[in-house]
Amino acid sequence: MAATHIFQQYLTNLGITLEEATSEQLLEAQSYTARWASSNVLGCDIDPFLVVASRMNMLFTSGHPGRIFRLDARMFPDGDLDGLREGRHALPLESMDNCFTQSLVLH
Repeated sequence: MAATHIFQQYLTNLGITLEEATSEQLLEAQSYTARWASSNVLGCDIDPFLVVASRMNMLFTSGHPGRIFRLDARMFPDGDLDGLREGRHALPLESMDNCFTQSLVLH
């Protein structure tokens, strides 16, 4: 949702709506959003399938898969999942301004 907001905000800053945008302006907005995502979007999950799904969602939304890693946030920076090494490099401790979480409760 944040990537969609950034994309729409770019168009708004140009003074146009999505419907009014030319192909070139849409590509500019997507390129801007991809640059934003590559430096500002970080994510993690334990489930490898959800990591892939999240990367695909970011890719379709922004043109960049973001930096989404398979690791256990509860154990970070420790753990043993395959995304831990890359995650440690991309997510230095105390380096984030905001952290958003999502919980799913099944009944």
